[in-house]
Amino acid sequence: MASSLAHELNQPLAAISNYCMGVAKRLQGHMDPSVQNDILPALEKASSQAHRAGTIIQRIKGFVKRSEPQRSSCDINDIINDATGLVEIEANRHRLSIRSHVEENLPKVDIDPVLILQVLVNLLKNSLDSMREAYPISSRWSAPPVTISADLETSTFPAMLRIQVRDTGAGITENVLERMFEPFFSTKNDGMGMGLNICRSIIESHQGRLWAKNQMDEEQIKLIGCTFTILLPLEITDSGASA
Repeated sequence: MASSLAHELNQPLAAISNYCMGVAKRLQGHMDPSVQNDILPALEKASSQAHRAGTIIQRIKGFVKRSEPQRSSCDINDIINDATGLVEIEANRHRLSIRSHVEENLPKVDIDPVLILQVLVNLLKNSLDSMREAYPISSRWSAPPVTISADLETSTFPAMLRIQVRDTGAGITENVLERMFEPFFSTKNDGMGMGLNICRSIIESHQGRLWAKNQMDEEQIKLIGCTFTILLPLEITDSGASA
C-alpha cells in the first residue's frame, strides 16, 4: 500500500511543484510589483510544500519497508513550531486555536525530524477533530486551545523527552481507547485506521512510547478531553539502532 501510494502521489506532487514554479517565472517582471510581491511568495510556498509532501511520502514508504529512521540531532522546539504552523490554518478555518509551550534549554534529541513531525501533525489534527465534535461552531472562538508541550520526564532513568498534545474535547470511550492503535481501526467515516498505528510504530522505532489518556472532571464525573503523551530517549542506544 505504501509503495503504491508513493508511486501514485509523487507524480501529481511533482507536477504541482513544477506548475507553481513555472507560473512564478512567467509572472516575474510582467505585473505590478505590489501584486507580484503578494503572489510570487505564495506560489513559491505552494511549490515548497508539494516538494515537502513528496519527501514525507518517500520517508514513510521507507519506514513501512523497515528501513532505519534517518536520525539527526534536532531541536524539538523547531519541529513543534513546524507542526503547529502546518495545522494552524486548519484550526483557524474551524474557529479553533493551538498553543505551544516548550520548556527552556531542552537538550537536543536524536530523532528523524520528518517522521516525528508527521506524528505531531497527526496528533494535533486528531485533537482538533475532537474539539470540533465537542464544541458548536458558535462557541469555538471561546473554546480552550489545543495545547502541545515539551519538557523533560525526570521520573525515568535516564531522563526522556516528553511531548504532550492535549485537548478539551469529548474524550475517548473506553472501547475505542483500547483499540485506537490497532491497524485499520477507525471511528471516522473516511478514516483508514492507519494514522495512529503508524504514529506508534514511528515512536517505537525511536525506542520511545506513545499512549493516550482521558482527562476526567472528578466533580461531575465526566470526560473533559484527552492527552496523548510521547516519551523519547534523548539518545538512541546501539542495541536499539540495530534491532
